[in-house]
This record gives sequence, structure tokens and C-alpha cells, in this order.
Amino acid sequence: MRKSEGDQKTRKEGQNEEKRHTLRTISGGLVGGGESSSSCKKYIRQDIKRVLIDPGSSTDILYYETFERMGLDPEQLQPFIGTLAGFTGEQVHVRGYITLKTTFGVRSQAKTVRVRYLVVNSPNSYNIIIGRSSFNLLGAFLSTKFLVMKYPLDNGKVGTMKGDQKIAKECYHNNPRLQKGKKKANNDESHTVK
Repeated sequence: MRKSEGDQKTRKEGQNEEKRHTLRTISGGLVGGGESSSSCKKYIRQDIKRVLIDPGSSTDILYYETFERMGLDPEQLQPFIGTLAGFTGEQVHVRGYITLKTTFGVRSQAKTVRVRYLVVNSPNSYNIIIGRSSFNLLGAFLSTKFLVMKYPLDNGKVGTMKGDQKIAKECYHNNPRLQKGKKKANNDESHTVK
């Protein structure tokens, strides 16, 4: 198969592109002091892995373990009074919130928005949950069937992000809340309905 001029151009762009460290966390950005602040530079080139896009969630969540791996300082957290109710009604303590510039997509597909994350210390198979507010800020459309999210770009084009089916299944099956449900279900009695 012959490579087109566009394929060669893309390959050359990729070769010249800076290597990015994949931390398997959210891509973060500005935290207070301006884009050249040293705290921002520590984590600005980290790639996103294990992110749940949930337009039904009322908030954006960054898990504390991920927060720490991003090299963020707990002193950057703003106070938040209250708790967060999970899917099953359990109460989760919020450590605080932080606003980060977050980039969705890469290269010509990229769109950056400011996201206010509630930082919670709770076990989860995801590193972050993007909720309704950021989803709407992006102007995004989500296809769960195809694991694709599309959003308008500033240049009038449409950006596309594709999910990874394998990672999605791993996150689902490794979710601590799901594991608790399986243990409980295995201990329950079985009844036949006639």
C-alpha cells in the first residue's frame, strides 16, 4: 500500500513531536500562577488514561491518588464544604477542589478548557470522571456504542476522541464498587420465580 503525502507529513510531525510521559492520569494545566509557573510545568505534558466521560454526573472528579501522581501540592486545593453522593448513595469526603486547564484530544483535534475538579480520596478504577459541566463546556456529543466523543473546535472543525474498548472493560471490571456488589450478590440466597 502506498503512503500518501499526508501520511508522510503526519509521520514527520510525529517524529519531531516532544516525547510525552504517560502517567495514566488526567492531563493538567494551569493552577493559579500563570502558564509559565514551575508547578504547572511539572505535569502539563502528562497524557490521560482511564477517564470516564459521564454526562449524567453533576461534577468533575479527580481522585486523590491521581492528584498526587501528577505532582500537585495539597496546598493548591481550595476548601470545599460538604460531601459527594455516589451512584449507590454512599457519601464521599471531598478534600477540596482545584481548577486546571485540561486538554481534550491531541494536535489538530485538541481543545482546552478550564475544569474545576472536586478532589476525592476514594478507591476507583478511573483516574478522573468528566461530568456534565465540562461535557457541556466542550459542546460535546458522546456515542457510548462507538466509544467516541466529538466536540466543536475554535477553527470551526470538529474534534474527535476515541475510547479504548479494552481499557473501558478493565475499568468496569476493576471498579471497587462493582467488586463489593459481586461479593454481596454471591452471598445472597437464590430464589426461583414461577
